[in-house]
Parts: sequence; structure tokens; C-alpha cells
Amino acid sequence: MTNKLIIQKLEKLVQTTCKKPSNIYGYGVWTHHIKKVVYFSKILAKKTNADLEIVEISALLHDYASVLNRKYYSQHEIIGARLAQSILEKYNYPPDKIKIVKKCILNHRGSKLKEKLSIEEKCIADADAMAHFTSIASLFYLCFNTHKLNIEESEKWILAKLQRSYKKISPIGRKIVKPYFLAAKKILNYDR
Repeated sequence: MTNKLIIQKLEKLVQTTCKKPSNIYGYGVWTHHIKKVVYFSKILAKKTNADLEIVEISALLHDYASVLNRKYYSQHEIIGARLAQSILEKYNYPPDKIKIVKKCILNHRGSKLKEKLSIEEKCIADADAMAHFTSIASLFYLCFNTHKLNIEESEKWILAKLQRSYKKISPIGRKIVKPYFLAAKKILNYDR
């Protein structure tokens, strides 16, 4: 199976899983998060000479465990890495590349500061945080539906999340999302 075909199959798998009623994040996790993580990770891979294929595969699978089962959220990076290995082995993806994909998934969470040793890991962690800056509506959805916050609480929560994320993103990533961050501050009444 060609690597292009593997990526197409992974896209279909993740998108189909996002459509399931059991996905507590709704289909928007595909349209407003995962696809944006893929988009930003590919930009970063090109700018940093990372392995584009590994970055794209890792971006597609980085939150797969959370979408598959809400009980996996707290450890979705650990469970997701195992799931990625199992899925990719079925496609006869090279073991050395699976190892890197697993590391990317294991180390993508901004809330769990783990050292990112490869360029690919840095691309995925950055892209995961960068996606939030272009998906303010999905963050409100998360606040209202998952966290049960009101409007004012949601504004504060989102602004704090964006500020934390911005600090963790590499200088290359910050340059890309800075205009979105400045706009978000205005929208979220930062200057009250």
C-alpha cells in the first residue's frame, strides 16, 4: 500500500469516527481541530524540513483516542500512540516510522510538558496549539457543552488557554498565529 493511500485511509477512519454519536466533541473536532492541526503541521514541516509524511500521519491520529472513547481523554496521548501503532502495522507502515509517529502523539499535549526531541514532535505539538487560534467557535462549543461554562467564564477560559498555548509555541509557530491571537484578544474583550 502506498503512503498516500495510507494517509487517505487514515483520513477516512478519523473522519468517520468523528461522525459517530459516541464522539462527545461533535463532528466539529474534525472540521475545526484535526484538519487544522494537519494544515498547520504541514506548514511547519515544510518550514523546518521535518518528515512531511510522518507529520501528516501524526496530526491525523493525535486525538484519535479521545474521539474514539471519551474515557480515554485523560490519557489519550498514551492510548492514541498504542492505537496508532496497531493501525499503522495493519498497513505495513515501516516500524522505524511508526516509532516516530508514536512519539509525536505521546508528546503533542501542551498541558503535559514533555521534551520534544524530534522536529516532527515539535511540529505536532505546535500545530495542536496553533489550531486553537483559528477555531475560537469550537473553543466556545467546548466551554458550553463539555465544561458547562457561561459566556463570561468561557471568555476567560479561552483567553487563558490561548495565552498558555502562545507561550508554548515555537517562534515559527508564533509568527504564523500572532494575527489570530491579537484578533482573539479583541473578540474576547481582553481590554475590558
